[in-house]
Amino acid sequence: MADPPRWEWEEDMLYEVPPRRCKCMRAECSAIEEETKFAACAKCGVKFCSRECLVADWKGGVHKSMCGPLKVLRSGFSKELRRSTVLKVVVRIRMYAFPFFLCHKRQSSGGALFVQSNQLLEDFYFEPNVNRYGERTNRSVHVSFITPEEFDEVGGYDFELALARAALRRAVAANPRDQDVVALMKFRCGYVCVVVLPICPDVRICRNLASDYLDKPPALQLNLDEL
Repeated sequence: MADPPRWEWEEDMLYEVPPRRCKCMRAECSAIEEETKFAACAKCGVKFCSRECLVADWKGGVHKSMCGPLKVLRSGFSKELRRSTVLKVVVRIRMYAFPFFLCHKRQSSGGALFVQSNQLLEDFYFEPNVNRYGERTNRSVHVSFITPEEFDEVGGYDFELALARAALRRAVAANPRDQDVVALMKFRCGYVCVVVLPICPDVRICRNLASDYLDKPPALQLNLDEL
Protein backbone atom coordinates (compact mmCIF):
# COMPACT_ATOMS: atom_id res chain seq x y z
CA MET A 1 0.00 0.00 0.00
CA ALA A 2 1.52 3.26 -1.15
CA ASP A 3 -0.07 5.45 1.52
CA PRO A 4 -0.17 4.46 5.19
CA PRO A 5 -3.52 3.39 6.65
CA ARG A 6 -5.35 5.73 8.99
CA TRP A 7 -6.61 4.19 12.21
CA GLU A 8 -9.83 5.95 13.19
CA TRP A 9 -10.39 3.80 16.23
CA GLU A 10 -8.90 0.78 17.94
CA GLU A 11 -10.00 -1.14 20.98
CA ASP A 12 -6.74 -0.98 22.93
CA MET A 13 -7.30 -4.19 24.81
CA LEU A 14 -4.81 -6.80 25.92
CA TYR A 15 -6.53 -10.14 25.87
CA GLU A 16 -5.21 -13.38 27.25
CA VAL A 17 -5.35 -16.51 25.14
CA PRO A 18 -7.18 -19.18 27.18
CA PRO A 19 -4.74 -21.76 28.58
CA ARG A 20 -5.12 -25.35 27.47
CA ARG A 21 -3.32 -28.63 27.87
CA CYS A 22 0.04 -28.54 26.16
CA LYS A 23 0.08 -30.44 22.88
CA CYS A 24 3.21 -31.25 20.92
CA MET A 25 3.78 -28.28 18.61
CA ARG A 26 4.11 -30.51 15.57
CA ALA A 27 0.67 -30.51 13.94
CA GLU A 28 0.94 -34.15 12.86
CA CYS A 29 1.63 -35.33 16.43
CA SER A 30 -1.25 -35.74 18.90
CA ALA A 31 0.87 -36.27 22.06
CA ILE A 32 -0.32 -34.33 25.12
CA GLU A 33 1.99 -33.31 27.97
CA GLU A 34 0.84 -35.13 31.08
CA GLU A 35 3.22 -37.09 33.28
CA THR A 36 6.13 -36.82 30.86
CA LYS A 37 7.38 -33.27 30.55
CA PHE A 38 7.91 -31.94 27.04
CA ALA A 39 11.11 -30.19 25.97
CA ALA A 40 10.82 -26.51 25.04
CA CYS A 41 12.46 -24.84 22.05
CA ALA A 42 15.35 -22.78 23.40
CA LYS A 43 14.46 -19.80 21.19
CA CYS A 44 10.68 -19.44 21.31
CA GLY A 45 9.68 -21.66 24.24
CA VAL A 46 7.02 -23.79 22.54
CA LYS A 47 7.07 -27.47 23.43
CA PHE A 48 7.63 -30.68 21.52
CA CYS A 49 7.16 -34.19 22.87
CA SER A 50 10.55 -35.28 21.54
CA ARG A 51 13.61 -34.06 19.70
CA GLU A 52 12.45 -36.10 16.71
CA CYS A 53 9.27 -34.04 16.45
CA LEU A 54 11.18 -30.78 16.85
CA VAL A 55 13.66 -31.70 14.09
CA ALA A 56 10.88 -32.95 11.79
CA ASP A 57 8.87 -29.76 12.27
CA TRP A 58 11.95 -27.61 11.65
CA LYS A 59 12.98 -29.49 8.51
CA GLY A 60 9.40 -29.38 7.26
CA GLY A 61 9.56 -25.59 7.44
CA VAL A 62 6.66 -25.03 9.84
CA HIS A 63 8.53 -24.35 13.06
CA LYS A 64 11.36 -22.68 11.15
CA SER A 65 8.91 -20.04 9.92
CA MET A 66 7.09 -19.72 13.26
CA CYS A 67 10.00 -19.70 15.70
CA GLY A 68 10.82 -16.00 15.29
CA PRO A 69 7.19 -14.80 15.50
CA LEU A 70 6.53 -17.04 18.52
CA LYS A 71 9.58 -15.58 20.27
CA VAL A 72 8.21 -12.06 19.68
CA LEU A 73 4.75 -13.13 20.87
CA ARG A 74 6.16 -14.27 24.24
CA SER A 75 6.41 -10.64 25.31
CA GLY A 76 2.71 -10.00 24.50
CA PHE A 77 0.53 -9.18 21.52
CA SER A 78 1.32 -5.46 21.38
CA LYS A 79 -0.63 -2.74 19.58
CA GLU A 80 1.98 -2.71 16.82
CA LEU A 81 1.63 -6.47 16.30
CA ARG A 82 -2.16 -6.25 16.28
CA ARG A 83 -2.10 -3.51 13.68
CA SER A 84 0.41 -5.27 11.44
CA THR A 85 -1.67 -8.46 11.67
CA VAL A 86 -4.84 -6.61 10.65
CA LEU A 87 -3.01 -5.21 7.62
CA LYS A 88 -1.75 -8.70 6.77
CA VAL A 89 -5.36 -9.88 6.63
CA VAL A 90 -6.38 -6.94 4.44
CA VAL A 91 -3.53 -7.55 1.99
CA ARG A 92 -4.63 -11.18 1.57
CA ILE A 93 -8.27 -10.33 0.83
CA ARG A 94 -8.04 -6.98 -0.96
CA MET A 95 -8.36 -8.29 -4.55
CA TYR A 96 -11.80 -9.61 -3.57
CA ALA A 97 -12.87 -7.25 -0.81
CA PHE A 98 -11.96 -3.90 -2.40
CA PRO A 99 -13.97 -4.42 -5.65
CA PHE A 100 -16.80 -5.80 -3.49
CA PHE A 101 -16.66 -2.59 -1.43
CA LEU A 102 -16.80 -0.34 -4.51
CA CYS A 103 -19.72 -2.30 -5.96
CA HIS A 104 -21.86 -1.86 -2.85
CA LYS A 105 -20.72 1.69 -2.18
CA ARG A 106 -22.14 2.75 -5.57
CA GLN A 107 -25.52 1.38 -4.54
CA SER A 108 -25.69 3.24 -1.24
CA SER A 109 -25.01 6.65 0.24
CA GLY A 110 -21.86 5.38 1.93
CA GLY A 111 -20.68 2.59 4.15
CA ALA A 112 -17.82 0.35 5.16
CA LEU A 113 -16.44 -3.13 4.72
CA PHE A 114 -17.40 -5.25 7.71
CA VAL A 115 -14.76 -7.96 8.13
CA GLN A 116 -15.48 -10.53 10.85
CA SER A 117 -13.77 -13.73 11.91
CA ASN A 118 -14.64 -16.38 14.49
CA GLN A 119 -10.92 -16.84 15.12
CA LEU A 120 -8.44 -14.99 17.30
CA LEU A 121 -6.58 -12.13 15.67
CA GLU A 122 -3.28 -13.76 16.62
CA ASP A 123 -4.13 -16.82 14.48
CA PHE A 124 -3.59 -14.58 11.45
CA TYR A 125 -0.20 -13.49 12.75
CA PHE A 126 1.51 -16.71 11.70
CA GLU A 127 2.38 -17.50 8.10
CA PRO A 128 1.47 -21.23 8.10
CA ASN A 129 -2.09 -22.11 9.04
CA VAL A 130 -1.05 -23.36 12.48
CA ASN A 131 -1.77 -21.60 15.76
CA ARG A 132 0.54 -21.22 18.77
CA TYR A 133 -0.52 -24.69 19.98
CA GLY A 134 0.53 -26.47 16.81
CA GLU A 135 -3.07 -27.01 15.74
CA ARG A 136 -4.13 -26.69 12.14
CA THR A 137 -6.49 -23.77 11.57
CA ASN A 138 -8.79 -22.86 8.73
CA ARG A 139 -8.35 -19.12 8.72
CA SER A 140 -11.30 -17.37 7.16
CA VAL A 141 -13.16 -14.08 7.28
CA HIS A 142 -16.74 -13.08 6.51
CA VAL A 143 -16.91 -9.86 4.47
CA SER A 144 -20.04 -7.76 4.06
CA PHE A 145 -20.94 -4.12 3.38
CA ILE A 146 -22.54 -2.16 6.17
CA THR A 147 -24.06 1.34 6.12
CA PRO A 148 -24.00 3.59 9.21
CA GLU A 149 -27.74 2.97 9.63
CA GLU A 150 -27.28 -0.81 9.52
CA PHE A 151 -24.40 -0.50 11.94
CA ASP A 152 -26.63 1.27 14.45
CA GLU A 153 -28.88 -1.79 14.47
CA VAL A 154 -25.98 -4.24 14.84
CA GLY A 155 -24.14 -2.12 17.40
CA GLY A 156 -27.25 -1.88 19.52
CA TYR A 157 -26.71 -5.39 20.89
CA ASP A 158 -22.94 -5.71 20.54
CA PHE A 159 -21.03 -3.72 23.15
CA GLU A 160 -17.62 -4.05 21.48
CA LEU A 161 -18.97 -2.77 18.15
CA ALA A 162 -20.96 0.01 19.81
CA LEU A 163 -17.72 1.58 21.01
CA ALA A 164 -16.67 2.06 17.38
CA ARG A 165 -19.84 3.84 16.30
CA ALA A 166 -18.54 7.42 16.32
CA ALA A 167 -15.29 6.50 14.59
CA LEU A 168 -17.08 4.56 11.86
CA ARG A 169 -19.49 7.39 11.12
CA ARG A 170 -16.61 9.87 11.06
CA ALA A 171 -14.58 7.71 8.67
CA VAL A 172 -17.49 7.11 6.29
CA ALA A 173 -18.42 10.80 6.21
CA ALA A 174 -14.81 11.84 5.53
CA ASN A 175 -14.30 9.42 2.62
CA PRO A 176 -16.79 10.14 -0.19
CA ARG A 177 -14.20 9.28 -2.86
CA ASP A 178 -13.47 5.95 -4.46
CA GLN A 179 -9.80 6.24 -3.47
CA ASP A 180 -10.12 4.79 0.02
CA VAL A 181 -11.80 1.87 1.76
CA VAL A 182 -13.26 2.17 5.25
CA ALA A 183 -13.02 -1.17 7.05
CA LEU A 184 -14.56 -2.24 10.33
CA MET A 185 -12.70 -5.32 11.61
CA LYS A 186 -13.78 -7.66 14.40
CA PHE A 187 -12.19 -10.90 15.66
CA ARG A 188 -13.29 -13.55 18.18
CA CYS A 189 -10.88 -12.25 20.82
CA GLY A 190 -12.95 -9.05 20.95
CA TYR A 191 -10.47 -6.91 19.04
CA VAL A 192 -12.24 -4.25 16.97
CA CYS A 193 -10.83 -1.46 14.84
CA VAL A 194 -11.85 1.04 12.17
CA VAL A 195 -9.18 1.66 9.56
CA VAL A 196 -9.13 3.71 6.34
CA LEU A 197 -7.02 2.12 3.60
CA PRO A 198 -5.98 3.32 0.16
CA ILE A 199 -7.41 1.20 -2.65
CA CYS A 200 -4.69 -0.82 -4.33
CA PRO A 201 -3.09 -2.19 -6.38
CA ASP A 202 -5.01 0.07 -8.79
CA VAL A 203 -8.32 1.90 -8.42
CA ARG A 204 -9.21 1.36 -12.09
CA ILE A 205 -8.73 -2.39 -11.80
CA CYS A 206 -10.91 -2.52 -8.68
CA ARG A 207 -13.62 -0.45 -10.41
CA ASN A 208 -13.67 -2.83 -13.36
CA LEU A 209 -13.85 -5.86 -11.06
CA ALA A 210 -16.65 -4.26 -9.02
CA SER A 211 -19.24 -5.17 -11.67
CA ASP A 212 -18.54 -8.87 -11.01
CA TYR A 213 -20.36 -8.56 -7.68
CA LEU A 214 -23.58 -6.99 -8.95
CA ASP A 215 -25.46 -10.29 -9.15
CA LYS A 216 -23.54 -12.06 -6.39
CA PRO A 217 -24.57 -12.70 -2.75
CA PRO A 218 -24.23 -9.64 -0.46
CA ALA A 219 -21.37 -11.23 1.48
CA LEU A 220 -18.08 -13.04 0.90
CA GLN A 221 -16.61 -15.96 2.82
CA LEU A 222 -12.86 -15.93 2.19
CA ASN A 223 -10.42 -18.63 3.25
CA LEU A 224 -7.08 -16.88 3.61
CA ASP A 225 -5.05 -20.05 3.19
CA GLU A 226 -6.56 -20.72 -0.22
CA LEU A 227 -6.21 -17.22 -1.66
